[in-house]
Amino acid sequence: MFGLYRVPLGRQIADRLRQEIQAGCVRGQRIESDTQLAKRFGVSVLTVRGAMSSLAGEGLVERRQGSGTYV
Repeated sequence: MFGLYRVPLGRQIADRLRQEIQAGCVRGQRIESDTQLAKRFGVSVLTVRGAMSSLAGEGLVERRQGSGTYV
């Protein structure tokens, strides 16, 4: 039943944001807040935070407490 495998939402969001960053964001550009991204994608803030943590682990974004997330 390989065709029924679903990619987790956090991974889908991370993949989408990775594509957006690579396609048109510039270094130092601020990314939408977790709350804004959650509304945009229709998921919980926790799901967005997981996706952003993944991107931060890859070095694509930098999360600054109290300031935001930057490319």
